[in-house]
Amino acid sequence: LISQLPRAHRNVFRYLMAFLKELLKHSNNNNLTANLIATLFASLLIRPPPNMATRQTGQDRQKAINFILGFLMSGDED
Repeated sequence: LISQLPRAHRNVFRYLMAFLKELLKHSNNNNLTANLIATLFASLLIRPPPNMATRQTGQDRQKAINFILGFLMSGDED
């Protein structure tokens, strides 16, 4: 999915994931968890086209959350 993005969008995604990982480093102070961040940002970053929004299933939403969670929990930026 990420490799299909234009370079500028890919860079913004990587920057955002790095920022969110930094937030997680301070989870003791900000009460954020990887699951909470992934749930919030998955719906913002990975959504179906407008004409397909009503056909998105719970399984589709969970896949998006797991996708973001994978980036948040990985050790590297890619």
